Amino acid sequence: MLMLNNNSVGSRVLLGVFFAVLFAVSGIASCGSGGGDSTSTNTNSTTPAPAPAAYTITASAGSGGTVTPSGATTVTQGASQSYTITPNPGYVVVTRVVDGVSTSTTSTTYTFTNVQANHTISATFNVSAIYTITASAGSGGTVTPSGATSVTQGASQSYTITPNTGYAIATLVIDSSTIASSSTHTFTNVQANHTISATFVAAVPGGIVLSLVPARTSGVAPLAVFFDASATTDTGVTTRPFHDLEYTWSFGDPSAGTWANGAQPGVSSKNSATGPVAAHVFETPGTYTVTLTAFDGTNTATTNTTITVQDPNTVFAGSNTICF
Repeated sequence: MLMLNNNSVGSRVLLGVFFAVLFAVSGIASCGSGGGDSTSTNTNSTTPAPAPAAYTITASAGSGGTVTPSGATTVTQGASQSYTITPNPGYVVVTRVVDGVSTSTTSTTYTFTNVQANHTISATFNVSAIYTITASAGSGGTVTPSGATSVTQGASQSYTITPNTGYAIATLVIDSSTIASSSTHTFTNVQANHTISATFVAAVPGGIVLSLVPARTSGVAPLAVFFDASATTDTGVTTRPFHDLEYTWSFGDPSAGTWANGAQPGVSSKNSATGPVAAHVFETPGTYTVTLTAFDGTNTATTNTTITVQDPNTVFAGSNTICF
């Protein structure tokens, strides 16, 4: 018979339990780590791209107007930010200061493009001056509005010169200088006092009394102008001058070129037209004298008007202005 020592058996049982627990814990640890080395490396990780830099543009305005948006504006690197400079009623923009550089300007907009640093913008304003334009007319017609008209600095003022029935415009005098006779005149961007006056003469009995009315007398190139002579009269010959008179126009624009299509492509000049109404596009800045001649089979009458075409690079000065 096999005899076992109780102490020996107990020791072996305890030892077996110890190893069983050890193996169980080891197995759990192995499963938790995927059964392998618990140290792992993520070879697919990437470093996040740094966020774009942000800059601050600070805007301020003197009394008499605003710069919008005002205060500090945060702008992402490479982006653009536009500002509007608005004078209060009765004020005008005097200077615009960008990053400490002052510019005399009447421009009311500015844009920072491709921002790569902090910037500042500010504007100063002055009370608008008030100027007087005095209009007068000799006998035989009117200049409207007549008398003294107050005009705010930088504004425009238009006048209409109208001969009485049986009269024609003889002279049109602007600031003591005689200019081509016209039924309209506009002072633009007024920066001083002005005068305008007209004289009239009796029309030849039975003769042609021309009416030349341009849709506008000034503007930025390219400038399209419509001309209307439909109010021309010729009571001595016809009661239907719109239909019966021969009208010939010269736009004073010899560089206008020729028409690409028509009865004489490449020959017919864009500088002329016929009929009681006409239109022309002035492509190049300058001053043009437009002449209208009417013929009724016996009598001929001629009148003209002046069109001033401004340079867009001057009117819209600034490196941040884009014309489409």
